[in-house]
Amino acid sequence: MTAGGPDGVEGEGEHQSKVASAAAVFNRNGRSPNRRAVLSGRRGGVDSHEMAITTHADVSDHQMIEATRDVIGLLSARWSVDVLYALANGTRRHSELLYEVGEISKKTLTQTLRGLQRDGLVTRRAYADVPVRVEYSLTPLGWSLTEPLMAIYEWAPAGLEGVRAARALAAR
Repeated sequence: MTAGGPDGVEGEGEHQSKVASAAAVFNRNGRSPNRRAVLSGRRGGVDSHEMAITTHADVSDHQMIEATRDVIGLLSARWSVDVLYALANGTRRHSELLYEVGEISKKTLTQTLRGLQRDGLVTRRAYADVPVRVEYSLTPLGWSLTEPLMAIYEWAPAGLEGVRAARALAAR
């Protein structure tokens, strides 16, 4: 999925400005209470993505379970979360992602990026340089998924400690 003009190549300045602004706000806010708003694209120069809000009374338990499973399915690929976190820090080239994500093969990274791109979470931009330069960044939909990822991260220290304690108790 490329964006831009008739030849499929986007102007570098506009895209780089959006991503740099979002990444700067992301990095500046650290673990502050405002980080969720930044990660979800509500601030920081990323085009906001309005989503329909449905109250819990409007849906059945089965619908909530299915929707939750679908979202977890988006993240269940082995490297999806790693790539999303790397791209939350700004636009990256394939080789930069390969280095930042770590123990991943080129083929697996390519497959992960294609899956995230197919799902609308990541955008691929090709620039008319020689050789062609390709960069990846989060879409507004991808930014909106970083909010629940941060909620899981913030839950992890206390939540996992409770899980470990329960497991230790059950093992006795």
